[in-house]
Amino acid sequence: MSSSAKGTDCVTKRRPAAVTSNRSPINDLPISKDDIRDVFREEFAAMRQSLVSEFQKTLKDMVKSELRSIREDISALDKSVSFLSKEYDSFKKDWLSYSKSIHDLESQNLELADTVRDLTFRLQAMEINNRSSNLEMQCVPEHKSENLFTTVIQLSKIVGCELRENEIHHCTRVAKLNKDDNRPRSIIIKLSSPRVRDTLLAGVIKFNKSNPTDKLNTSHIGISGDKRPIFVSEHLSPSIKKLHAAARTMAKEKGYKFVWTRNGRVFVRKSENSPFIYIKDKVTIDKLP
Repeated sequence: MSSSAKGTDCVTKRRPAAVTSNRSPINDLPISKDDIRDVFREEFAAMRQSLVSEFQKTLKDMVKSELRSIREDISALDKSVSFLSKEYDSFKKDWLSYSKSIHDLESQNLELADTVRDLTFRLQAMEINNRSSNLEMQCVPEHKSENLFTTVIQLSKIVGCELRENEIHHCTRVAKLNKDDNRPRSIIIKLSSPRVRDTLLAGVIKFNKSNPTDKLNTSHIGISGDKRPIFVSEHLSPSIKKLHAAARTMAKEKGYKFVWTRNGRVFVRKSENSPFIYIKDKVTIDKLP
């Protein structure tokens, strides 16, 4: 063995040192940009799907909650509508009942009004008949020692229709309708018949027409002092007196020239050439043109 070979054998052989490198192992993997893009897409899709699922779940829960609330509201509203419907039906039933009752009452009221009117006319007829022989003297001064029979006889002499004592059945003063009235109480004269009453009343009217400047007054019946007018008229019932007063008021408003009473009834006339109108009641006055 040569020395060179021998020397070679004596030399220790070392393994080659491993070559170190800063390159990452990933650089050695076969990954492209498209792969990375796909990975991002998959992750984004998964994230989006997760968000969508979570949103859908949340939305579903919200919708369920809202629907539950709406159902409750609808249920409450349905109950309210049902209650109101029952109340309306009850109200309608009551209203129909009340309406019928009102209609019946109105019919009864009309019937009663007609009955009252008829009874009023009958009562007026009775009052007229009871007063058919009566006269009423107004504004005759009162005296404690007065003799009403003498006063009436004196009145009949003045107007040219002298009465006999047996034709005067009764004379008396009556209470005032208005206590605040300062005029003397009226004298009611009950004569023997309507004919005697009408004759004396016609005499008074004639006397006043014949003496326009010295109409019937206190001096004519022997009462001293200032002359005061005396009025003689039919003895009217309170209701006819009110009707007579209403007719006079209407006559002034509507231009009716004449208003008078005859046999306990009230009449009006627009002018001398107009027909007379019998005032039966207040309704007749209201209907006058």
